Amino acid sequence: MSKITMFKPLKKIITLGLSLSLTVFLTGCVKKMECSDDKNGILHLHKYVSTDGCTTYFQSEDEYYEGYRWTDNVIYINEEDKALYDFLDQNNLVSISDNQEVIRNFMETEDEYIEYQYKYTDRITVGYVKLSVTKTSFSREHQSRETGIVRKAYKTYIGYRIVMEDGKYKLVPNEPVRDLTMSMERYPYFNKDNFYIQNNGLEYQIDNVNQR
Repeated sequence: MSKITMFKPLKKIITLGLSLSLTVFLTGCVKKMECSDDKNGILHLHKYVSTDGCTTYFQSEDEYYEGYRWTDNVIYINEEDKALYDFLDQNNLVSISDNQEVIRNFMETEDEYIEYQYKYTDRITVGYVKLSVTKTSFSREHQSRETGIVRKAYKTYIGYRIVMEDGKYKLVPNEPVRDLTMSMERYPYFNKDNFYIQNNGLEYQIDNVNQR
């Protein structure tokens, strides 16, 4: 029978950047920052901050790293902890508690909203013949050639907890929730590259169609 060990949330350790339209810093060459701990061989992580206020900790002295900027704030780790930190890093896991304000701002903009169906023309090739076909899609913004069909859309979010099973770390997801911060005590992390599910409601017809 597998042995499972639960882990409590790690505070301000590896909180990787969110995929919430983070600004990527573009530099021609990477500048190394001065750090006495690095020179003395002390194992530590630096706090990195993005322009939207997301915080993360990396084992790096680069001024810019994965879209974040170096600060001189550090936390100290030991060799035993390093395997867990590496697991968080490899799985792009974000600490929800360290980034609640940014997460809530994102969820507010992605709360239930209306999408409008519209027609557009696409070109396809059948054999040697090019044809024009009419297709439909949905947009949050009004478009020309709207069909009058709309739908409600919203996002749900997935958090993770970490367990130790048979000597290896394993991720356990929660059921998708509407508010990621409400389940963070049990599921304290989420994957910055894949943390929400797009949900589309029933389609229905409305008047005042924009058919330009």
